[in-house]
Amino acid sequence: MKIIVVDTSSILDALLDRTIHPEFRVLVERAKEGSIKIIIPEIVLFELTWVLQAYYKKDKQFILSLLRSFAHHTTIFLEQKNLFLQALQFFSDHDISLEDARICAVVLESKGLGLVTSDKKLQRVWKSSVL
Repeated sequence: MKIIVVDTSSILDALLDRTIHPEFRVLVERAKEGSIKIIIPEIVLFELTWVLQAYYKKDKQFILSLLRSFAHHTTIFLEQKNLFLQALQFFSDHDISLEDARICAVVLESKGLGLVTSDKKLQRVWKSSVL
């Protein structure tokens, strides 16, 4: 089976109905048929979140819905899926970036590790999570 890794731009093209490179929609259909496997690198999800928030002004609920759909899609595979799902929960529950949410997920998963940061929001979320 052929494995295809997709980049942020291909997802944005499909999501925003841009005609630059509409391949992602075709790839999803091929994956549903079982002829290919799609992998989305975790970094793509962070980049996608940033672009959708900063450039396209999409709200957090839209982004959460999109990321959850990728995570639960049967023909799309995510790197570090379990950690990413934990990060999505932090991102959903708190007013922090997805990147900071991922940091919380890593530290929580590592049981017993501490967190050193000067980011006040991240400190607050982390402290409330370990209590």
